[in-house]
Amino acid sequence: MNVSTAAAVDVSVPECHNATRALRMALNANNMEAVVAEFSRLCREGVPTMEAYEVVVQACARIGDSETAMKILGYLKQRGIKPSSKIFTAVLRAAGRGPEGAPGLVRVLSQLERKHHMTSGKIQPSNEAFLEIARILLIKGGPQYAKPALVILGRLAGDRALEDEVAGLKLVAYAMMDEYELLEQSLASSVEIGTSFLFNAYATFALTRCAPSQNTLSRAVDRYQLLLKVIKAQSGSVRFPEDALLGAAVGRAILERLLDDYDTAWLLRMKTREVVYQLEIPLSLRDEWLYSLDESLLQVMRNRMLRTEVRDERRELHARWTTTWADFKRVPTAITPSVCESVISLGIVRAYDGLQSIRSVESTFDDIRQSGVIPERSTYNLLIGAWAEAPELPLSTRMTEASRVFEALQKAGYSPDTVSYANMFASCAPRIGEDFDDAALLILTYESEMLEQGISHDTESASALISSLFALRLYEEGRQRLVDMRLTGIPRSIKLYQAVFSHCAADRDPAGGAAMFAIRDLRFSMMREPEMVPDRETYAALIECCCRIEDYVVAFQLLMEMEEKLIVPPAQTYRSVLRMYEEAGELVREETDWIRERMRERGVSP
Repeated sequence: MNVSTAAAVDVSVPECHNATRALRMALNANNMEAVVAEFSRLCREGVPTMEAYEVVVQACARIGDSETAMKILGYLKQRGIKPSSKIFTAVLRAAGRGPEGAPGLVRVLSQLERKHHMTSGKIQPSNEAFLEIARILLIKGGPQYAKPALVILGRLAGDRALEDEVAGLKLVAYAMMDEYELLEQSLASSVEIGTSFLFNAYATFALTRCAPSQNTLSRAVDRYQLLLKVIKAQSGSVRFPEDALLGAAVGRAILERLLDDYDTAWLLRMKTREVVYQLEIPLSLRDEWLYSLDESLLQVMRNRMLRTEVRDERRELHARWTTTWADFKRVPTAITPSVCESVISLGIVRAYDGLQSIRSVESTFDDIRQSGVIPERSTYNLLIGAWAEAPELPLSTRMTEASRVFEALQKAGYSPDTVSYANMFASCAPRIGEDFDDAALLILTYESEMLEQGISHDTESASALISSLFALRLYEEGRQRLVDMRLTGIPRSIKLYQAVFSHCAADRDPAGGAAMFAIRDLRFSMMREPEMVPDRETYAALIECCCRIEDYVVAFQLLMEMEEKLIVPPAQTYRSVLRMYEEAGELVREETDWIRERMRERGVSP
């Protein structure tokens, strides 16, 4: 059942017979279309019972459709029918599970008080309703909701049926408020409820919400594995959808904290699948649980892929993520915009590794879009960047393809942002030996368009522009943009300086003007910025500039700086300097011998 279908249900038809068994069965099977069909049938035959309304509002809760839930509540008020506490609880759940999350719940609470006097005494919410409010504020909200949630949980003290969940939710509140001493005390004093599914679920969630400085991630992983054992031992008592959705949320929280720890993420994924497949829950709910976990797993794989240069590890990651993606393609409804972005990002890396083409990555993007998923602007930006940086493609092709996706982004209803323009600037950057007459004019046109649209430069767009301007040998334009960055307070990065030095070193102008500019001007600009700490690649690019203009003194100074900082130069850097010094002969014999000795020590052949 989708939201539009639910909203189309006519709840304003008069009296009918009591026949809600089929309605309940449809809800238990997670078959929302059957819920709509059965409820419509009951409405045609007469007025549905309170239980029938409860089932429909619970169905709204499962898909986060608070609009339809509130419509049904309004109809009951219009007919003078007092809603049950189950209906109020389900309305709150529908609001919390909607796209707005906690803010949506707060808005609906305000409407309930204004229109239905929910908390003024005329209608007193049940403890379950209060618990639902606290749960949504803590699981879907930010730290600003922790204190109000604790106040609500305080009202539930003494309700033994809810004590496990109340104790667990308090842990989440303490973590969100950075009250780590209270969190530890509560965990230590809760040994007697350590086998509770709800307590362990919220305890795991709380540990994932602690600041990284608290070093609770390993404890969260251990607690999650304990949670899986509890679920396995108590599989017959797992409620759905409540427990299944909570289990999925906790699993996602763990994987999000793992960042790029792919090995642990994969282990937890496999253990979770083993346990979930043993549960007697509807297939659609099982898929929702496991695919939401795999959505986070793809993000972990993406993070790991972008951080590893080890070929064998990348090959294994490619095999794993493509297998996970194949699982998603079997259930297209599980594909979300986030999944789309991860898959496209991983596909681009796979293309750069020579295992597929960027064209095939874009074909995957088109298939996802045609299935009804609306990709985010950031995913379009990934594709623009993929074409802009595509290896082995000529400049004209990179520019044409990047421009085509840039136009597609706009046709999709998005306005380009600084990342979009940064990628377009990069698409204009020539490589050594490429003709770039058209690119030089086009890159300045892109910048004019960006500024005319009221988009100001940030670090990413300004850096991409400057790097490309230097690649295009528009040195004065590039130097002016560097000055503009400093004057407007836009942070520069060491990667920007590294790129600029590399472009200057690559300039084949016999006079070596660009390399001299890098050594005599840009190097000192970098040194005046205390936060700019040259890395191995930056030193290597600077030394190449020195070799370009035969600046023996600065080249040797830079090598000595690397020695002092325990930075080992690349083999090519040693060879370039040695070649320059050997050509100078006896005048620099001592320095030449020192360079040869360092190369021997590090196993670098001349």
